[in-house]
Amino acid sequence: KVNVDGTKNVVDVCKEHGIHLIHVSTDFVFDGKKETPYTEDDPASPIEWYGETKAMAEEVVQNSGASYTIIRLSYPYRATYDLKPDLVKKIRAGLESGKLYPQFSDSLVTPTFIDDIATALDKIIEKKPQGILHIVGSDSMSPYILAQKVATAYGFDPSIVKQGSLEEYLKTAARPFAKTVAMSNQKASQVLG
Repeated sequence: KVNVDGTKNVVDVCKEHGIHLIHVSTDFVFDGKKETPYTEDDPASPIEWYGETKAMAEEVVQNSGASYTIIRLSYPYRATYDLKPDLVKKIRAGLESGKLYPQFSDSLVTPTFIDDIATALDKIIEKKPQGILHIVGSDSMSPYILAQKVATAYGFDPSIVKQGSLEEYLKTAARPFAKTVAMSNQKASQVLG
């Protein structure tokens, strides 16, 4: 209801008052089966409920007739924000406690620094581009490689990061996970400069 009906309510107000809407979406709108980075032209293909509701919300925005930019984010992280641990904070906490779970080496994510998202939002507010933009980092990597990078950045030996397998994990998991969600930021870089 929040993701779809809530979006419709906001879209209706934006359309009525001629306000450019910036709608925040996610890489979870993709199924993770593509072997090259997802672009804005790839159709949504969610495999779980959250992604499905975000894809439905995108459709509401696109079909509304309102001026809009849909931004898709992927694994946002920030240097100093402790209220909700992000992927990097969870990895660091696992390293500090010695209880870091094995990290998947057979999947890809595109971690994105929140300060970079803020810079992109400034440009979107200024330029008001129409359509979808992937506001994501420039490097996609496995959570295993990411964890090794986090370990190195915080002074841990990266060899303590244990390698895990998403494919093996999915044999016992109730919730589906997209395997390869590499995202391209090429269009956003061109549009926003």
